[in-house]
Amino acid sequence: MLLKRDLENYFLSFLIFIVFSFSDFYFSGIGRVFDYLFLVGLFVYCFAAQIKISKKMSSSTYLVVILSMWLFVGMLNQSGLASLAIFVGAGFVFFFFNRKSLSVEPKSIDPALKVTIFINASILIVQILIFYRLGSYLDFHSMVGSIESRGFNESLNYFRPSGLFQEPNAYCTAMFCLLSLRIVTLGTPSYIDYFGWLTMILTQSLWGFGAAILLFWFMVGPKRFILFLIPIGITGYFLFSSSMSSLENSITMTRIMNIGDDSSRIARYGSLDNLVIDIFFLLGHGIDSSNFQSIAANAFGFLIYCFGVFGFILLILWAKFIQKISLKHALLIAFLLTTFPLFSYMYFWVWLGLTLTLKNTDRKLNQSYEKVAQFNEAQIGHIS
Repeated sequence: MLLKRDLENYFLSFLIFIVFSFSDFYFSGIGRVFDYLFLVGLFVYCFAAQIKISKKMSSSTYLVVILSMWLFVGMLNQSGLASLAIFVGAGFVFFFFNRKSLSVEPKSIDPALKVTIFINASILIVQILIFYRLGSYLDFHSMVGSIESRGFNESLNYFRPSGLFQEPNAYCTAMFCLLSLRIVTLGTPSYIDYFGWLTMILTQSLWGFGAAILLFWFMVGPKRFILFLIPIGITGYFLFSSSMSSLENSITMTRIMNIGDDSSRIARYGSLDNLVIDIFFLLGHGIDSSNFQSIAANAFGFLIYCFGVFGFILLILWAKFIQKISLKHALLIAFLLTTFPLFSYMYFWVWLGLTLTLKNTDRKLNQSYEKVAQFNEAQIGHIS
């Protein structure tokens, strides 16, 4: 029985590694192959583990009911794939990882998170070393026929590492999800977390900088945060200043110093001038994977454009009264909504499900799991 349980945990850990590491590999005419493999693997896991579906309405069921009308309209908007991805993510992946009856133990999930963080961070470091030592850009996507990554601009000789992802921002969003699960939800920051956190800064992604600051606040606590932030800020300033001769840092520093006029910032966050108050603003357009950028190219813009104010309020009510999301997790979710929409990525729904399932987990609960496991092993040994 223990062997079967261990195999199930190993397989689930492997699926977590796959979905967080390879979701950004997109193949023309096919889509995100590794997301498909993850879904197949999750079906296999459910069958092997004999997961039973409760007749009781779960929070994910309520979520799908809320989304259903806008998902249906999305089918008519020629955004069928995006609508289907959101339906599968909310109705199956989130449903699976958000079920408390599964008793997903922190000690079974935590090693998978550590390994995934370490491997992804190490690959990004290797990519940096190869570029600066050998002058070669390691593009993992083009190697396997996926759409080329956007970490290196040859015309400007402008390099920003992105690891296994298409661009630095995408790397930072995945790392943010992994680290927030480790640091905020499980409450167990370690040297691996600091290693992963450092790589977010090395990507030179402006969103990654903001995400690193937020995670650092959770890592060290509010009181230490102020004490650490000042020397880190001063050190970072001198490091950038001493390297201003390099194009990479000069471009990054220029973007930071002129953030108000930064084209990427303008495209990502838009302007109030982009809002048109009409019936669509109130009720939404339905799922639309392209035109939502007329408001802003981020998840908040996507939600407002697709669901309208009415649908957005329904989602807030679901989060508050049905899912009962805590303040710190609401902060994490809200910050993640400031980047590009992740709703069609399966790792987003894995992260959301695990975050809300393990939201009451702390070090004491981890210790209690260890004691229960030791007790069970002792009982089995006594019986045998």
